[in-house]
Amino acid sequence: MELKERLKALRKQRRLTLAQLAEAVGTTASTVSRWETGSFPREFLSKLAEFYGLSVDELLGNQFVEISNTVKTIGYVEAGAWRATLEFPPEDMFEVPVPANPKFANTFGLQVRGRSMDLHYPPGTTLICKRLQDMPRDVRSRDHVVAIRKLSGEIEATVKELVIDQDGVPWLWPRSSDPKHQQPIAAHFDGAGDDDTAEIHAVVVGALIERP
Repeated sequence: MELKERLKALRKQRRLTLAQLAEAVGTTASTVSRWETGSFPREFLSKLAEFYGLSVDELLGNQFVEISNTVKTIGYVEAGAWRATLEFPPEDMFEVPVPANPKFANTFGLQVRGRSMDLHYPPGTTLICKRLQDMPRDVRSRDHVVAIRKLSGEIEATVKELVIDQDGVPWLWPRSSDPKHQQPIAAHFDGAGDDDTAEIHAVVVGALIERP
């Protein structure tokens, strides 16, 4: 997002008119309008950052996102971990912030454990996931997906990269640094597979990755 677009988005988020923002930072409405069409607010950067509760770097930086929504993290994914349910106990669920973006509607969070997808998602990453029935498009190769396998009353939930072969058969590929997690897994979409075949449950639409 360019600075002019960011400035306009911030003003709209606060529901301010051009005149109201101009009065708050000590300039004119026409000057604010010029900022939002590309003029650089050099002498007003500090005032604008202070007004919006940001640093100047945050105001200028390409990593700016409007954080105003949360998603509930309901469980975890870990290849090889079999348990009775996908979900945490209610008291262990927690909220994580996500950008105000329509693609994060009707989503849930899953925490990554283990190294089965660590080339993309190190342990501790929170995946923002959308169930297949809520996806606005068809699932396609290279999507990252959450798949579930069932065996003897227990389930295994894992995150993998989807690859659909030339015959239309879906396969789940680990993208892992661990040699134990480098073989593809057969998958299906419709619940018609065997118990030990992974059923694709959701698509990863975002991730919150913790860096040391």
